Amino acid sequence: PSPAILGFTISHHLEGYSQSDSKLVSLLKESFYVDDLVTGDESVDESFHIYKRSKQIMAEGGFNLRKWNSNSQALMNQIETHELAKGGDERSKIDKATQDQRGVSSHTSEEDEPYAKLTTGHNAIDPSDGGVKVLGSNWDTKADELFFNFDKWKEDASSIPATKRSLLGLTAKIFDPLGFLAPLTISMKIVFQILCTNKVDWDETLT
Repeated sequence: PSPAILGFTISHHLEGYSQSDSKLVSLLKESFYVDDLVTGDESVDESFHIYKRSKQIMAEGGFNLRKWNSNSQALMNQIETHELAKGGDERSKIDKATQDQRGVSSHTSEEDEPYAKLTTGHNAIDPSDGGVKVLGSNWDTKADELFFNFDKWKEDASSIPATKRSLLGLTAKIFDPLGFLAPLTISMKIVFQILCTNKVDWDETLT
């Protein structure tokens, strides 16, 4: 499968830097999930070094690490300043490649966005949640907390009949890879198990 191939490719690419950047390579290998990198450090300076060097290493393999985000505003300021400083050169490369391929200069709506905005996490922000997505979970970068928004889930729950089928569907809609909501999801699964044991039909109204 493609995720496994990608994982092998990234690991193979990083091996080429295992002598010169052994500490960083070890960190990156432990911090990649498919093509998402989740890592950091207690020091802003060290975190910026991780950002800058990992971006450089991955770029040499044809990987563009972007949509950066952090709970540290000081770090984000450094990253945005760095991206803005090199944004002109990168934009020129993009434009030239586009012209070479198509014979004309063409921009999508995304290309019209400021380069620093495209390469930091601003575009990952979901205004309705007030945070960013990290590996599918909602992250409030200001409070440095993971959170859940149940508004849509509650709306769905109130608009469908109370049946075994809808219970299973609602349970499946809860994305909680770290198990923070286990008291809720396990309770729902226990109820579903009881319904199955009692041979309740899928669309029978529950009372």
